[in-house]
Amino acid sequence: PAEAWTDIEKLTTVEGYQQQAAKSMAQHNWPELLAENNQREQLKFKLIADEQAVFATNAYQINVDTSHWQTVQLPNQAPLHDFVWLRRSFDLAHSPQQDAILQLGDIVQEALIFLNGALIGRKSWQHNHARYRLPQTRLHKGNNLITLRVVNAWDNNVMVGRAGQMWVKSGNHKINLEGNWLFSNKIE
Repeated sequence: PAEAWTDIEKLTTVEGYQQQAAKSMAQHNWPELLAENNQREQLKFKLIADEQAVFATNAYQINVDTSHWQTVQLPNQAPLHDFVWLRRSFDLAHSPQQDAILQLGDIVQEALIFLNGALIGRKSWQHNHARYRLPQTRLHKGNNLITLRVVNAWDNNVMVGRAGQMWVKSGNHKINLEGNWLFSNKIE
């Protein structure tokens, strides 16, 4: 990581960096490249913050066609990239008598959390917890759906979950959420 602030002339003398450093030094359009990078960064943060665009996708809705979605194992060992949508259903044997708790381990880095089509939580990079209250009024006996929209503004490497820390607890019942989740980052 130190190459980011190491003088480029010094890198031309470090084995393994000579070719890359020489190529960078040969660039004569640095102001243009920096301006383009700045524009891309501004667009990235605009897209991350645009919740209206998130809602416009309808990817969080219950009756969305997920036939083109892939299956991914959570917690994931390899990072996912771009704007990541994840879905997982779980069943409640009884009508809930109180709010439930959703535990997702770690989410890197920003997330919107939906339950049965309703936004119930946000996770930002400033918070390292991923525990949410699932309102009793949003839960029902039988099938329930958790949907996540996750993005990593820092390095685009999305990681979700931690072994032993992905579950829903409703009353005395704890439901494991590790394993297969539906995944897509190609939402139109």
